[in-house]
Amino acid sequence: MKKFIIIHALVLLTLSAHAETVKIIHINDSHSHLESTVTNNGPTGGMAKAAAVIKTLKSENPDAFLLHGGDAVQGTIYYNLFKGRADADVLNPLGFDAMVMGNHEFDDGNAHLADFINMLRFPALSSNVIPPEGSALEGKFRPYIIKNGIGIIGVTAARKTLHSSSPDAGTVFSEEAESVQKYINELEALGIKKIIVLSHFGYENDIEMARKLTGVDIIVGGDSHTLLGNFGGAAGAYPTVAENGSGEKVCIVQAWEHGKIVGLLLADFDGDRIAFCGGKPYLTTGADDIETAKIIAGYTSQLSELKNKVIGEAAEELIHRRKPGGTGADSGSDVVPIVAQAFYEASRRADFSIQNAGGVRSDIRKGGITVNDVYTMLPFSNTIYEIELFGTEIKTLLEDQMQSLINKGPRGGFPYSYALKYSINAKNAYGERVSDIEIKDKTTGRWMPVQPDKLYVAATNSFLAKGKDGYMLFPRIIAERGAGTDTGLGYAETFIEFIERHRTLKKLPESEYPIKSYVAP
Repeated sequence: MKKFIIIHALVLLTLSAHAETVKIIHINDSHSHLESTVTNNGPTGGMAKAAAVIKTLKSENPDAFLLHGGDAVQGTIYYNLFKGRADADVLNPLGFDAMVMGNHEFDDGNAHLADFINMLRFPALSSNVIPPEGSALEGKFRPYIIKNGIGIIGVTAARKTLHSSSPDAGTVFSEEAESVQKYINELEALGIKKIIVLSHFGYENDIEMARKLTGVDIIVGGDSHTLLGNFGGAAGAYPTVAENGSGEKVCIVQAWEHGKIVGLLLADFDGDRIAFCGGKPYLTTGADDIETAKIIAGYTSQLSELKNKVIGEAAEELIHRRKPGGTGADSGSDVVPIVAQAFYEASRRADFSIQNAGGVRSDIRKGGITVNDVYTMLPFSNTIYEIELFGTEIKTLLEDQMQSLINKGPRGGFPYSYALKYSINAKNAYGERVSDIEIKDKTTGRWMPVQPDKLYVAATNSFLAKGKDGYMLFPRIIAERGAGTDTGLGYAETFIEFIERHRTLKKLPESEYPIKSYVAP
């Protein structure tokens, strides 16, 4: 830290008399994580701890911008039960200057997003979202703001939001760099030369976008949940220094996820161009901010009553068995394929979903289902993850799981699925245990053989995406072909929304059940 201060002081001395330091405090992807995450190093993150750091940094840097890189909502029970009200009440007192609309802000459609923006006391930004005529979202957001002679332009991940969230039909998401450049040009025509892009597009995409843009100075990012700085596992430096299309410096930052990091960016300008990028990401492991903690406690006190609220019903007993005991739908788990169906529907991109038996912990009894029942059944803090697999890799994945189970691997690894079905004969040799694999066409509903060379999108959970419970093919694919997509959709929260949507749960029909036949080892 001392070295940074000395270097920064030397740079300041060399700047011309009209030099200026732009300061930005920022978070992103808070995802309704109002409470801290318990780690081996103690509680980390959550908005009460993040607020304490934000207030300290703001008191030391009263002229700093305070920006949110998007995805403020979706991911915990606070969103499922309060639909953004709790998030807005926590964010508003902190005095944000702006927030970019992230993809998850669109998860419940344009009207709900408009309602959420109405709750906020600071502007929502995006330069590349065009709602259809008559949409509730019209007039609720801006492409940019100008503050203290600096332009701040928002941009939202186009393809991801269109295909993985739920914007209203007719909502257009323009190409990111083209949209940003359009408004850079507009701001420059107004005499605004210092430009911040508030981006919900992902770290690597921000670096690439910077190269396509002229006139951009700073990109404050979100979406990829990227950890930057001197931490183990960090993806790059904080700030990351890139170049724009004119070969000029661009400072790029992001602040991990869930309020675990608050970033402070210091960008020194010599005239209208960046001369030096500095700053620090602060881990939020300290004390809670008292005022924010009180707001959160007001919502927490309502949870016990709301968790006992009946959100749907089971028309019959749904029994959970880790492995099938014979042939047909009555022999295996009734519950896991329904959980897989919830993931499949939530993903929107998925051609099929796959879920491990150990990821479900209880039966669903006939009658009313409460939120508490869901959290008992799905107690893990996983999210829904999308990974692309070729047809041959689907076969390999299933064969690997059977091999792992036969070799006394993790007991919870038995593969159940939705929109994918197969026969298993565990007495056969590796490579011959899984056969007759079929996939359900999303458009026609017809079952067809899996094509070896075709690329399919699998929805699974983040635990399996890391290779846990024996699913080592997933991290190998990620290492070879690049990361899949962590949708940020909560594990239990997705199933709660599924129940609320369908109202009544019952066993999958035989024709939809994933295990056509099963022969034990």
